[in-house]
Amino acid sequence: MRKFALIGVSVLAIGASAAAVSQTRVGAQAAETYRMLELFGDVVSVVERAYVVETDPKKLIEAALDGMLQSLDPHSNYLNAEDLERLNERSTGAYSGVGLEITSENGLVRVITPMDGGPAQRSGVEAGDVITAINGQSATGLSVAEVSEQLRGPAGESVVVTFLRDGDRQAGFGDRIHGRRDKRQIQADIAGKLGGK
Repeated sequence: MRKFALIGVSVLAIGASAAAVSQTRVGAQAAETYRMLELFGDVVSVVERAYVVETDPKKLIEAALDGMLQSLDPHSNYLNAEDLERLNERSTGAYSGVGLEITSENGLVRVITPMDGGPAQRSGVEAGDVITAINGQSATGLSVAEVSEQLRGPAGESVVVTFLRDGDRQAGFGDRIHGRRDKRQIQADIAGKLGGK
């Protein structure tokens, strides 16, 4: 009986030691996290006081949050309340647009996939196509949120989107899709044929 008690006490002591080491690591990680957060706060404070032009602290912090999440992988982004509301609209289908899922790559907005039955799909838009202009205005350098905002609009309103496809990068080449936004049924036609004229 004494042997079992001794084994039980030994196992308990080993478990307690392992838990203490684990807690020490967790404590050290938490301390480092708080130190880095304090550094972040210090940098925001210096920028607010000493930057050449006035800054908006909320925009700075949101940009930092977005950068942190984008550093994880190309599909992670920070969504503020307004962006989350837009995402929820799109998720429930309560918006009007041209039917595209898009992402940002190296300053360009690229099509992930055209949505089934949408004007983009019916017009021949393919995954990988790059949006170069919306209603005649360059889309280069715009964020996914900015492009999405321009593609969305009142039902029945017309939008012209210009695309480039890999391999068709000659200056001035681009096919345009003329579409009408509609929640239920969207009519579209294409000027030219994607991939060549």
